[in-house]
Amino acid sequence: MLKEEVIWIGERLSEMDAAQLSPMLDIGSSTHKFRTVEQPYIDELIFAPLAKRGCNVHHVDLKSADGVDVVANIFDDEDYERLGALKPRSILCGSLLEHVQDPDAAVQRLLGLLPVGGVLFLTVPYSFPRHADPIDTMFRPSASRLRSMLRGLDVRHCEIVTGRTLIGELLTRRSMRKGSEPVLGKGWKFSPQVLFHLLWLWRPYRITCAVTIKV
Repeated sequence: MLKEEVIWIGERLSEMDAAQLSPMLDIGSSTHKFRTVEQPYIDELIFAPLAKRGCNVHHVDLKSADGVDVVANIFDDEDYERLGALKPRSILCGSLLEHVQDPDAAVQRLLGLLPVGGVLFLTVPYSFPRHADPIDTMFRPSASRLRSMLRGLDVRHCEIVTGRTLIGELLTRRSMRKGSEPVLGKGWKFSPQVLFHLLWLWRPYRITCAVTIKV
């Protein structure tokens, strides 16, 4: 996730009472290391403040790993039932919809886990290179497209957040590393995916972000 995207989410979370958010499902959470070391601003700006406010968060991912509380696939009915049993009042789904075959169906599945009044936080790349994890369908919705997926709901926010360029991201990541590693990091090698990213060398990344209330 981009830092600007995370800042936006953190600001929206701060506008709501903890009781309205807890318990929360963090769908596609990745690992504890990812949230605290590789992209430490995720924990600093989202989850640490939520913990201080007493919000209970369940980190959900497809893979079993340190920091994943629930291993589940929202399209698997048994997994879906287990997630529903947690009775979430909010769901954070950050930069995930481009990695599923049917993003519209994914949104409906997420909404189905929430009660009336539940809150869904969604972010999806709008201008961003291909990044297979394990797939990337190149779903890149505009704000109006994302709103159309939330038709009939109380959409509180829906906008495009501008991040940094590839140069800016690389320099930021280097500053977070210890020592004097090269800008591209250890073990870097050229690949087609790197080529996709080079197209954003001076073009800023952009993310479509939304907050909606289930009615």
